[in-house]
Order: sequence, then C-alpha cells, then structure tokens
Amino acid sequence: MPCRLQVGPTQFAGMVIDLSRTGIFVQTSASAKPGQRVQLRLGEEGRNAFFTIGAEVVWKRKVPPQLVSVAEGGLGLRIENAPEEYFALLAEVARLSQPA
Repeated sequence: MPCRLQVGPTQFAGMVIDLSRTGIFVQTSASAKPGQRVQLRLGEEGRNAFFTIGAEVVWKRKVPPQLVSVAEGGLGLRIENAPEEYFALLAEVARLSQPA
C-alpha cells in the first residue's frame, strides 16, 4: 500500500510492507533515526480518503544500493496514535487474507 511519510518538514514516498495493531514496516528512502517521531499518511489523498498515523521510529533497515532490487530498506514504526479507520483497514486486510 503506498503511503507518504513526513519526517520533520520533509515528505517521502513509501510503501507499507507489513502492518499490525502496534506497528508498521514502511519501505522508504527516508532518513529517520530511532526515537524520531513521524507522521504516516495512508489512503488515496486525491479522493480525500486518507488518514494520518502518528508513529515513532523503532529501527531502520539500510540496504546497499546494489541490493535494492532484492532487499527492502525502510523503517520499523511503533504506532503512537491512529484513527479508527486504521483499525478498520486492519480488519479488512485480515478478512481478505483468510482462506476461502
């Protein structure tokens, strides 16, 4: 799922790779350090169907440039505050991932 990550005054593109009730892994080139607070925007901003999550960087995974095509670099985030829409999204993801 595409996202926008705001680190201080700067915004970065990202891709949500994994998510849970308490944390998110975002594949991104953003340079943020553990302990830094960030804002994560999920959804379709052009349609006004987006929401913002406040999070703290817990860990950072760096990937050498020659491995970017086979490995994911990004940030592990701990959710500090999220709207109800986020938890509804989690429920929908869980429902869709259930075997038929």
